[in-house]
Amino acid sequence: MSNTPIKNKLSQNKELRYILFNQFLLLVGGIAFVIMIIHIYNQRPLVNILTALLICLLCGGWYIMSKKLALYNAARINFSIFMTFLYIPFGYWTSPGSESAIIYMVFMTIFILSFIAVNKWEILFPVLVIIEALFFLQTEIWFPDHYYIYEDAKYRIIDLSLNFIVIALAILLTIYYVTSKSAKHSEELYQESITDSLTGLYNQRFLSDFIQTEYSRAVQTGNHFTIVLMDLNNFKKINDDYGHLEGDKVLKDIAAIITDNIRSYDIASRYGGDEFCITLPNTTKEQAQIYIEKLTESFETYSKNYKSVRLSVALGEEDSKDKSLNDIYKSADELMYQKKRQQKEGPQQH
Repeated sequence: MSNTPIKNKLSQNKELRYILFNQFLLLVGGIAFVIMIIHIYNQRPLVNILTALLICLLCGGWYIMSKKLALYNAARINFSIFMTFLYIPFGYWTSPGSESAIIYMVFMTIFILSFIAVNKWEILFPVLVIIEALFFLQTEIWFPDHYYIYEDAKYRIIDLSLNFIVIALAILLTIYYVTSKSAKHSEELYQESITDSLTGLYNQRFLSDFIQTEYSRAVQTGNHFTIVLMDLNNFKKINDDYGHLEGDKVLKDIAAIITDNIRSYDIASRYGGDEFCITLPNTTKEQAQIYIEKLTESFETYSKNYKSVRLSVALGEEDSKDKSLNDIYKSADELMYQKKRQQKEGPQQH
C-alpha cells in the first residue's frame, strides 16, 4: 500500500491530465514521424514532409517543457493553439482535402484536445477544430482548383490505407491507455484514502467498513473472527524525551512487527494515535492466542530499546461468537485497558 498522504490538490505526477498530456505528446510526435516516413515513401510534396517533421520536433519540445510544473500549462496551451489554429488549417489547405488523411487527423486532434482540457474554456479548442473542418470541406466546393487530386486511384488507396492504419491504431491505443490509466489512477486514490500515511497500515475508515462486512459474513456463515486491540504505554514520553521523529519511527516499527507476525489475509490498521487493531478472519479467540503470543514476544523484545520510558504494548482480544459488534469492541477494549493498567503498575524494567 502507498504511504503517500491524500492531498486536496493532486501533485503534478498524480494529476491524470498531466500524465495523459505527456503521453499524447509522445503519441502525436510518434504519429508525425511515421506519417513523415509515409510521405517520403509516397513522394508527397515537401511541405507535407516538413510539416510532419515540425510537429515531431515541437512535440518533443513541449514534452521537455511539461516536465517542469511551471511550464506545464504553457506547453499544454501552446500545443492546443498549434493544433487548432496552425496544423489543422495548414494541413487541410496543403493536402488533397477530404481525399487525404487529414480527416483522420481532425478526429484524432478533437479526441486529444478534449482529453487534455483542464479549464472549461479550453473545450473551445476541439469545438473550433470541428468548425474549421466543416469550413474547409466547403472550400473544396468554393476553390476546387486549389486542391490537387490523385491521378492514380491505386496510389490514393495505398496512401489513405497507410495513414488510416496509423491513426486507427493510435486512437485504439489511446482509448486503451486512457481507460487503463484511469482505472489505475482511481485505484491509487482509493488506496491512499484507506491507508494510514505514516505506518502504511489500513486506516480507521477502512477498518470500520471491513469490520462491518466481516461481521455480516460471520453472521451468515457461522464462522467467527477475532479482533485484537493494541495500545502503546508511555508513548507520549517517547515524543517528549526523544522527539516526534523518534515517535514516528516507533509507530512505523510497531506496524512492521504487526505485519511480520500475522497472516497475509489478516487486516492490520492504525486505530488512533498510538492504537492499532488487527482483524483475524475465521479465527476464534482461542485460536488467536498463537498470534497474540508471537506479537507479545516481539513487542517485549522491541521495548527493550526504550527501557528508560518503560515502553510496552497492551493487547485485548475478543471474537465474534454470539456477540454484537459493539460487544466485541467493548470486550476487547476492556481487556486491553486492564492489561494496560497492570503493565503501568508492574515493576520497572531493567
